[in-house]
Amino acid sequence: PDLFGVSPVYMAVLMLIAWTLATQLSPFSGSVLVTASLTQTSPWIMMRKNIPFVTTLLFILPLVLLLLFSIFNA
Repeated sequence: PDLFGVSPVYMAVLMLIAWTLATQLSPFSGSVLVTASLTQTSPWIMMRKNIPFVTTLLFILPLVLLLLFSIFNA
C-alpha cells in the first residue's frame, strides 16, 4: 500500500471490490455455479443476468473507495 500511496484499508477494499466484480462475471465461480444449479439455468445465462448488477457496482463502489480515501487520508 505504501508503494501506491494509499492506506492498507483502502488497498484491502480495492482488492475486495475487484474480487467481487470478477467472481460475478465469471461463469466458473462458485457463486454463479451454485446459483445456476439452484435455478436450473446455464452458468453463462446466469453470468449475463449479473451484468446489470456489476454495472451498478462499477458506479457505486468507486464512490465508496473515494469516501474511504477521504476518511483515512484526511
